[in-house]
Amino acid sequence: MHQYNISIIIPVYNVAEYITECLQSVMRQTYQGAIECILVDDCGTDDSIAIAEQLIADYNSAKSKEQTTESKFEFKILHHDHNRGLSAARNTGTDAAIGEYIYYLDSDDYISDDCIEVLAEPLKQKEYDMVLGDIQPFGDNTNLQYFFVVENEINGNKSIFTYYANRQLYVMAWNKLCRRSFLKNNDITFLEGQLHEDELWTYKVMSRIDSIAIQHSYSYFYRSRGGSIANTNNLTNGMKAKSYFDTIQYIILHPYDNDELYSKVVDF
Repeated sequence: MHQYNISIIIPVYNVAEYITECLQSVMRQTYQGAIECILVDDCGTDDSIAIAEQLIADYNSAKSKEQTTESKFEFKILHHDHNRGLSAARNTGTDAAIGEYIYYLDSDDYISDDCIEVLAEPLKQKEYDMVLGDIQPFGDNTNLQYFFVVENEINGNKSIFTYYANRQLYVMAWNKLCRRSFLKNNDITFLEGQLHEDELWTYKVMSRIDSIAIQHSYSYFYRSRGGSIANTNNLTNGMKAKSYFDTIQYIILHPYDNDELYSKVVDF
């Protein structure tokens, strides 16, 4: 049975305190297919990348001593020449990815050991556009709930958009196994320089997607913190206002073709 190649994309910016936990969770994956892990260095000011490079070197060294003929992991580190933000880092990783499915992971979070195995399980029966898993927050706001769907799959764009418009599907890009050809064929990228980039990206996805499988298990562990890559201190109120404006403008210029569902998104 076909095992899909998976690309895990991890933007890295000032996460020296957390990058080890993140990368080790990737290294422990039980998935038997091929995984490439692409780290995108977004020019932070700490030693996050140095820590990552050492972890990867140690991992590769340990694997070589096991005398395995082929490692299921390939790690790549891509470097921006200046800080460009989370959206740009994700786009850089996506452009370089060769996996049949894309998985976004933030570098201050981590995933369960069987995350990719669990999310890839439904693909044994059908080539879904996306597979979602459940999220366990920790740190601040641990009582947040992200999943409000009991079904194991949703088919048809109108049905999917209905769940989205009713706020039953979370808007964050992470913990979603996305078919790369779907993203490419629909020209779905993250708007660079954007705050709340996930909301706009998810609107683009939900406006076009036709099939989603849902795995009701905690596969992603979200760390709530104020200093993440999306919350740098130099963001002005003007930048925040522009990001909201850009999101609203795109939605207005690209309305969904069902007036009732579209109005729910606009009201939100």
